[in-house]
Amino acid sequence: MLERHLRVAQRLGFREATVLTTTFAEINQHLEKPSWARAKLQVELRICDTRDVTAQQLTSEVGPVLVVPADSYCDPRLLKALLEPETSAALYDSAPPDRLRPLLENVTQVTGGHFVGPVLLHRATLASLNPDAPLREELATTRLTSVDVAAQSDYIVSTRRHVRPLWFPAPAPEHRRLAESLILDTAQKGTLDIPARIHGPIETFLVSHLCKTSITPNQLTLLTMLVSLTVIVQFASGWIWSGVITALIVGVLDGLDGKQARVTVQTTEVGEWEHELDYVLETSWWLALAYHFHSTQQVPHAWWLVGVLLVLDLLDRAGRGLVKRKIGRDLDDATRFDQQVRLVGGRRNTFIWILAIATLLFAAPAAGFVVLCWWGIATAVIHLTREVWICAR
Repeated sequence: MLERHLRVAQRLGFREATVLTTTFAEINQHLEKPSWARAKLQVELRICDTRDVTAQQLTSEVGPVLVVPADSYCDPRLLKALLEPETSAALYDSAPPDRLRPLLENVTQVTGGHFVGPVLLHRATLASLNPDAPLREELATTRLTSVDVAAQSDYIVSTRRHVRPLWFPAPAPEHRRLAESLILDTAQKGTLDIPARIHGPIETFLVSHLCKTSITPNQLTLLTMLVSLTVIVQFASGWIWSGVITALIVGVLDGLDGKQARVTVQTTEVGEWEHELDYVLETSWWLALAYHFHSTQQVPHAWWLVGVLLVLDLLDRAGRGLVKRKIGRDLDDATRFDQQVRLVGGRRNTFIWILAIATLLFAAPAAGFVVLCWWGIATAVIHLTREVWICAR
């Protein structure tokens, strides 16, 4: 939990953090291990005689202090919301969902709801507190601005999904599996195509184990890229069966790096470019297939088909950018209709499934290639029509 909080703090713009602990040696041993995910954060470790933190230990001469219990999980969106008020504030949850309640059995309840734990204390508030009294006792009688978890927006643009901000104290052993499943669920993207809905549980299972290792999201990205390169070679060489099977594996691998990054708080700007790399590799798949089917005369117009597909797809990508700037979300999540188009529309996963069915079930890979091209062209036409309509409103 502590490592996660430090990584979140760096992403929220903090450059200094103080860790108060009764187990100095153990925590110090952990903090001495290098971690690029918090490399920009200067961490000071202080020993406490008891678990009760006092205001004196939090005195700041540079500005407000964000206090976060290390033995808790807190969605970064909640900490960001806590930083917005210009006065001292505390996080409360007036209506925690039922699935969260088993984790909240020992959480303090006050008039505003369940006390989440993190507080923002400005210098004036700190100065007014008894410096030697336990902070939790002082806060009980101090007027703070209430930031309600239930009032925060639950939509995440990057994952195209409504996910309520998650928080809970360190779970008891009997509730650990519940806590882990809740965290893993927040990493799942929404508005998926049919293949991705099948990949999702497989990815989550794998990430539930990967997140406990030292494997980084960038390493998973590199692995996926290398496997994707072999698909290009296989398709261009006419090894359609093995290429399809490898591409199906890539469909699962491609979801691991993003989930690993979101679960372990290791997202980077380089990771954001992974989508562009995916697009280049996937485009190479279709070009490799066109090369094979044209050179073998199985599909004489293969280059024409893939050319139209790629041109329309590029126009679609440009239109998506305009739509996102206008409505603040991706086209696939704009309306119920667009979500249904995403479900069955032409994308890498759908294309590979079409090719897999044609190849593995009907021994007709050339026909599968033609179908996937026309499927993608039809999808792009629908998208472009929607993009023009949305931007023209």
